[in-house]
Amino acid sequence: YIWVATDPNGLNRIDPESRIVKSYEYDANNENSISSNNLFDVIEDKKGMIWITSDTGINKFNPETEQFTKYTEEDGLPTNLTESILEGDDGEMWISTQSGLSQMVTNESLNKVTFINYNADDGLGGDSFIAQAAVRTADGKFYFGGEHGLNALSKITANNVAPEIIISDILISNTSVNDFGDNSPLTDNILDLEKLELSHDQNNLSFEFAALHYTNPQKNQYAHWLKGYDKDWVYDNRNYASYTNLDPGTYEFVIRASNAYGIWNEEGKSIQVIISPPWWKTWWAYASYALLLGLFLFVFDRIMRQRLIRRERERSREKELQQAKEIEKAYTELKATQSQLIQSEKMASLGELTAGIAHEIQNPLNFVNNFSDVSKELLDEMKVELEDGNTQEAKEIAVDVIQNLEKISHHGKRASSIVKGMLEHSRNSSDKKEAVDINQLADEYLRLSYHGLRAKDKSFNADFTTNFEKGLPKIEVVSQEIGRVFLNLINNAFFAVTAKSKNNENSNYKPTVSVSTKLQDKHIVIQIEDNGLGMSKEVKDKIFQPFFTTKPTGQGTGLGLSLSYDIIKAHNGKISVKTKENEFTQFIIDLPLTPKNLKS
Repeated sequence: YIWVATDPNGLNRIDPESRIVKSYEYDANNENSISSNNLFDVIEDKKGMIWITSDTGINKFNPETEQFTKYTEEDGLPTNLTESILEGDDGEMWISTQSGLSQMVTNESLNKVTFINYNADDGLGGDSFIAQAAVRTADGKFYFGGEHGLNALSKITANNVAPEIIISDILISNTSVNDFGDNSPLTDNILDLEKLELSHDQNNLSFEFAALHYTNPQKNQYAHWLKGYDKDWVYDNRNYASYTNLDPGTYEFVIRASNAYGIWNEEGKSIQVIISPPWWKTWWAYASYALLLGLFLFVFDRIMRQRLIRRERERSREKELQQAKEIEKAYTELKATQSQLIQSEKMASLGELTAGIAHEIQNPLNFVNNFSDVSKELLDEMKVELEDGNTQEAKEIAVDVIQNLEKISHHGKRASSIVKGMLEHSRNSSDKKEAVDINQLADEYLRLSYHGLRAKDKSFNADFTTNFEKGLPKIEVVSQEIGRVFLNLINNAFFAVTAKSKNNENSNYKPTVSVSTKLQDKHIVIQIEDNGLGMSKEVKDKIFQPFFTTKPTGQGTGLGLSLSYDIIKAHNGKISVKTKENEFTQFIIDLPLTPKNLKS
């Protein structure tokens, strides 16, 4: 990419191949945006990071994560008015500003960025530099141009000795501990002090400290942390820290310092501060309070409890008995009504199933009758041939008769299978599960639904398709219950495509219902989809509620989907729906396989 820093339109990334430009501008509502649109210089470092100078400090941009990191005066820059930026051999960054040069060094062990600032007092020609007037030559020299002329440097000799740190004074309520006389809490010399024990009213503290390094001591940097109060290190470069109204407890005050060249004393210096609580806040005082409060509450509770018991016992007895009778009566009526409704829904589905069976059983019966008539005629012909002595012709006719008898047997078994399924469905469902071929069950109820609707309405016309995954393991279910779910969903699908077909009589609309199965992550997933009317979001949110239906009055109880939901849930499965109004509806049934099924 080509990176372009502009003033005042932010940062731009140009892709030379696609000629696409992406802009990064300041957004007050986005914490991750660039800090300003007024940019003056941009470079890419050895690690691929983008560095930008601006009138609000410097920005580091990671092109992979598109995250900005900002550095300002609060982090140690001499000013936010930064002009040019260059990279050194060791990954340090050199920034020219309106207040001199700044060297940015990262201390990996402290996870701390330090800015070492240089100005006219350090030998620069002046403090005010110019944007883009900076370059590093092949021999490693840096050149920075400013209003005062040109500054060149190749290497800065730094003092690598970390400074010693001392705590020079501790003030309690703005009074030095050295001025307390005999009442001073100090037991040692303040320079060697490791622990400071104070009373509860000595909780306004100030610490004064210093770094013992005398090369440009005014540029020494400081950080402090009162553990137990501050959340992290405070890098404010002040050689003092103040805390007021500290709660009783144990704290640790830690100091770090660096010399003018950014060399930190990582070990630092620390002092433990213990503030004792007042007697009324000690543990034994709280224990006494709790004991007295508990005793009072116990006595009060016993008195009030006895009084309330006596007052309410007689008054509530009759009320409770009356409510219990009413609840029992209502519960009995509700259970009876619920059983009647469920039985009504089951009988309705049985009626639809019976109509489908009657319509479908007619096909194998027609085949049986036809092949019986043909066989009778063939036997008459065989008798004639035998009488005429044509044995070979009689044998050929006998072969045809055998084939017809095989077909009669096949279609007779088919009719028997349909009747058997009807008888199983008509029995009362039990909770006993059995291993079932889900493909066969879905195919059977799809065809029964289709033939049942054809038997009820001769004008009914719709296509159906199947896409069953082969080799599915058998699954343990109550086949009558799962069959009832299939029948309900498939009937609804045929109803939806029929309704849409009536609304689109002059179009090329082709009503279709499809049923598919697949094995997915130890689950069998059955999908029943139609290209019918679909549902609105309001209808979709209510379809599994009891008694909710979109069918005309008298054509639906509103219990079918509610019962289907309960049946699938009882099988530890899930049922969900996807739909788009006037386009499609897809019900998805997810049934888990048992360990026994997985082994088979």
